[in-house]
Amino acid sequence: MAAWPNKRPHHERPPEKAPPAHEQAKPEKEPSPQSAGALEPILSRPKPSDFVDQDFGKLGVGIEKPNLDIIRLSEHGEFRAETRGVSVDDLQSTVENPLLVLRQTSGRFFYLSDQAVVVLDGEGSVVTTYPASKFDTTIKAILDQIYQRGGR
Repeated sequence: MAAWPNKRPHHERPPEKAPPAHEQAKPEKEPSPQSAGALEPILSRPKPSDFVDQDFGKLGVGIEKPNLDIIRLSEHGEFRAETRGVSVDDLQSTVENPLLVLRQTSGRFFYLSDQAVVVLDGEGSVVTTYPASKFDTTIKAILDQIYQRGGR
């Protein structure tokens, strides 16, 4: 098994990257008289707790995000990450900020983000992974469901 690089304590977060210039906040305009009383809908990012106890068939059942970090890659997990082009950053980001976490019947945890799927065993070893480019129709349908419920 490969050791996991860049292991950070729970309380440390990776440095935030500045968004590209076209995505940076622009100065707000004064509200027009027509919009002064209008309320904008507040959109929230979907989170695992939105799907607790929801059954996703053979993939598992929705749970709160467990307190589990990647500690290593199994031989198979390392092989899959390398051959499927899943970066260390995508693995880490998917586990730290998932849209959905499922507990599988095998006791493994299925983490889903827009970038990848990562499956961890109960000790934090990456069992397997695949990138968004390999998402099948089932995963794409789950993402659609997540975003419909999450308000995007």
